[in-house]
Amino acid sequence: MLDAIFEEPRFAAVASFRRQVEALYGSASSGAHVQTPDEGLLHMRDGNRAVATYPELAFWLAFLGMAVQRMLTLLVLRFPMTLFPVDVRRRFAFSGPMGLFADEITSASVREGLGVRHAEALASFLKGDDEVISLLEYFATQPVLSDAQIDQDWARFASTQSESERLADVPPDGRWAVAKAHIASLQWALDMSLALRLIPDEPDLDPDDLLRRSILATELKSHYRRPERQS
Repeated sequence: MLDAIFEEPRFAAVASFRRQVEALYGSASSGAHVQTPDEGLLHMRDGNRAVATYPELAFWLAFLGMAVQRMLTLLVLRFPMTLFPVDVRRRFAFSGPMGLFADEITSASVREGLGVRHAEALASFLKGDDEVISLLEYFATQPVLSDAQIDQDWARFASTQSESERLADVPPDGRWAVAKAHIASLQWALDMSLALRLIPDEPDLDPDDLLRRSILATELKSHYRRPERQS
């Protein structure tokens, strides 16, 4: 994931962040090693059950917080519009482009996870990004929709869904959440279909047949008898 992100030229200015992420996760995984006898004795608390001490708990919670913050930073670098929220519904109703804009709710959750200082710093860095500028300019060219137009588009959206009768009764305050849930489901389906095309199929192996056909070395191949075919 880091290779895919930092191959993009616009991330070259924050190359040091990659080293931070690598150092953080490298440190976090350094405990995944075979324990020495002394370490094993330290973990024998409360009978035979391993119980974390308060310092250990505080340490791992701090690491978890740092890891989540770094992952949110990667999210922002990959999708910078998350720090530049817009009123998607007022411009596009319920038929807006997928994956281009973030609403205030999505942006607020990311900002809270990053912290004000980090969110503002990233927004300042990304405000000159070509993608951010072009998308904000594109958004500004879209007409502002009236409530009646938004309601009309909701009726259109609801009529295209299998549960159209139930969706028709959704109050206005809940329509945006329902529409986002449908978009997220569709995005998951698209990602899954892409993964199915990219990930090769697992071979259909017969373990017994594999053992009968396996050889110890290529040089010994001529010394093996061919397996008999089963009728």
